[in-house]
Amino acid sequence: MTVLTVPSSQAQNLRRIIQLSGVVLGLDDKDNPTQLPGVHIYLPKAGRGTNTNPLGFFFKPVQVGDSIVISSVGYVRQDYFVPNHPSEYLTFIIELVQGVTYLREIEVLAFPTEEVFKRGHPGPENSHPRHQNRSALTEPGTAGPDDEDHAHGRTNESSILS
Repeated sequence: MTVLTVPSSQAQNLRRIIQLSGVVLGLDDKDNPTQLPGVHIYLPKAGRGTNTNPLGFFFKPVQVGDSIVISSVGYVRQDYFVPNHPSEYLTFIIELVQGVTYLREIEVLAFPTEEVFKRGHPGPENSHPRHQNRSALTEPGTAGPDDEDHAHGRTNESSILS
């Protein structure tokens, strides 16, 4: 039988695990407390976390000394520090405060500049792939290799030979 022992100096360096749980609350439109679903409970040093369930409840094993970030869109982020608690379980009731972040307006273009857009953009009459790179015109009622309109008996002036 083998027995492993940990020297007391190493045992003191091991951080104790605590089951952290709680409920996250916010205020509704009438300033009544309500549970918040989908709030992020994140441990940055560990690179892991969880979300609150539909009733605003969460649980997560943490170590004494961990920092915890609680955040949700529309609310002010809060940071907590896991204290050295005598029990194996620690429960929080967290109240998030509504917060608004204003973002400046941006313009999204498919091209790096407006000038490049104007030079490289085809006009509306040539923008559909069907109207680009026609290799040959066909007579009315005959279908070309990629001409679906002719296959169905539809023609237009650009496909009629004069």
